[in-house]
Amino acid sequence: MLKKIFLPIILVLSLSGCAAKEYSWVVKISDDEITPQQYVAAQMHSYVEVRNVADYSTDVLAGDVDGVSTTQWINEHTVYWLKRINFIETEFEKRGLKFGSEADEFIRIFAEEGWDSVSRMYKNNGLDFEYY
Repeated sequence: MLKKIFLPIILVLSLSGCAAKEYSWVVKISDDEITPQQYVAAQMHSYVEVRNVADYSTDVLAGDVDGVSTTQWINEHTVYWLKRINFIETEFEKRGLKFGSEADEFIRIFAEEGWDSVSRMYKNNGLDFEYY
């Protein structure tokens, strides 16, 4: 089921070995090069999200969202999330913003607690805590 979603990224990664090259990025958002790991993390987020909005009986990838296949929806929302993250990071940098120490601590604790419930899925897709 997840293989259908991750097939494009898997193909890119597998073909990179054939060409004796290692790709450090798979797509550009503005001027930022998105790593394969960042792309897969955004794709996983979109997969989880589509389960809440898709019309499907048993196989979420066979369903649709408002007439759009879930696979297409996931691919479009993967790029949406990457653009959104890029925008937020760019704005923070432009405005010289950063989280205070209390907010950083809250984010760290919240992330660690969430990681417990999703770490298996992330690790099975080659991602560690850094990409969560």
